[in-house]
Amino acid sequence: MEVMNPKILGVLFVVVIIVMILESIARWTWQSFYFRFGIPLFKKSIRLSSPPNLSVDYLNGQFELGRYVALRFKQIALHEVAFREGFSVFRNFLWSLLGAFKSTKDLGPKKTNIYGSILYDETTRELHVIGFVGWSTPLTSIIFIGIASSVFASFLSSSSDDLPNTGLIFIMFLVILIAILAQSYFAKKKRYAAVFKIFSPEET
Repeated sequence: MEVMNPKILGVLFVVVIIVMILESIARWTWQSFYFRFGIPLFKKSIRLSSPPNLSVDYLNGQFELGRYVALRFKQIALHEVAFREGFSVFRNFLWSLLGAFKSTKDLGPKKTNIYGSILYDETTRELHVIGFVGWSTPLTSIIFIGIASSVFASFLSSSSDDLPNTGLIFIMFLVILIAILAQSYFAKKKRYAAVFKIFSPEET
């Protein structure tokens, strides 16, 4: 088992930083393409008897500051509204690192870094709510797994006496990473479901 080349990890790290910066700019400036294309995490549709209220003022009023950072909405087309969380570089960074732990309550309202779009089709009278996961999330996971694999491989090739402890540490690392990703996944889906519930009150 070979140790992953540090140069490859370095390149991946730089790529992640660049992607995070570009994503932040796209979200902050409400770039329409960013809110239409991505890695889908949530997608639900409902047929309505009458056109929905897609007023930005109305939608913003549904998600004021509370346990989570307030959602913000912006119309990007005639019957299409984009949404994201309120933007804060400092809080974004802290919650990206520590958001899975309860001890971070002092950081203020929790960020889940969700974004997506609401689209109403006049022809079919269907409303679609689509939520995405940021492109930097899978890239960051790949880096962490690569680092852990490299450390494990280095111990594997150096001393057989350390294998039991090293293997246990590697497994624990993967369990923690999966737990953090799972917590993030369910938190995001819960918020996306809350957006959908505006137009489907019976949704649970």
